[in-house]
Amino acid sequence: MTHIAHAFVWLSANGTLDVTSDWSFYPELVKEAHAHGVKVVVSIGGGGRGATNFATMANDVVARSNFVQQLTAFCMSNNYDGADIDWESPANVNDMANFTALLKELHASFQTANPRWTLSAVIRSRPWAGRWLDIDHIKELLDWVGVMTYDYHGPWTGHSGFNAPLYGADGDPCGMSNCVDGSVRYYLSRNLPKDKLLVGLPFYGYQLWSGKLYATNSAGVELTYADAMQRISNGWTRVWDNSSLVPYLVNPDHTLVATYDDPMSISNKCEYVVTNGLGGVIIWALGQDLYAGETPLLDVVGSSLLTPGGPRQHRAHP
Repeated sequence: MTHIAHAFVWLSANGTLDVTSDWSFYPELVKEAHAHGVKVVVSIGGGGRGATNFATMANDVVARSNFVQQLTAFCMSNNYDGADIDWESPANVNDMANFTALLKELHASFQTANPRWTLSAVIRSRPWAGRWLDIDHIKELLDWVGVMTYDYHGPWTGHSGFNAPLYGADGDPCGMSNCVDGSVRYYLSRNLPKDKLLVGLPFYGYQLWSGKLYATNSAGVELTYADAMQRISNGWTRVWDNSSLVPYLVNPDHTLVATYDDPMSISNKCEYVVTNGLGGVIIWALGQDLYAGETPLLDVVGSSLLTPGGPRQHRAHP
């Protein structure tokens, strides 16, 4: 890895960092990473209440200043190498302007505190969310942008489908652009520089209550790569999709479908990153591919990208 993102520190609406409810300090991680030449950044926000508090905080000049000061001090006191902003996600014109203002103030503060610190952001993959991002301005303030190219289908969708298809398929009711390639092309069309665009790789997937791919889906649960391997051991059938270049599983009774990524699909995505000259990848999340004492997905990413002349970023979340 080149960077590890330690997730998540939450925030209050007044800009105060919340390190009491769902946070564990991990100084040994930072020390060990630094000893191996790996940087560690702190991730702020995440899903759930993070989005609401980000919008409220960024809309208030005083709260925004408080947040910038607290985050800068937090990085300094805990020896982090910067921060990753995970506001999921700006949802209107006002949010768009406030997000840009927040990044501008953070960038200035970080440059003063330690010019070697990085500032990055994670953004959603689809145009309905991307339209509220001022790409032309924020691209100048961020070292990289991680696009969450996953969750294209899940328990919330009325039909089953792939969690993270590399390419679209004719059978997908959501359309051919509902895929990694579609999201990358969208953000490139918005002038996000190739070398700052990082593709999201999921080490997880979903088990869906659907008899076959793209059929009606009634529910679902998240599963890790390790969970998927266990299902194969229990008699589920692995099927490879030649259109989307990802696998899926079907249970013996043909009543459940599981969508996930395996070494082959991860390899294809890494090749896509290299072929298209992109900046690298982000991973959610480290440890989800731990199976039989090995980390096969992480191994593929490392061997594919950490080579001379390869992409510059490989960031992962613990």
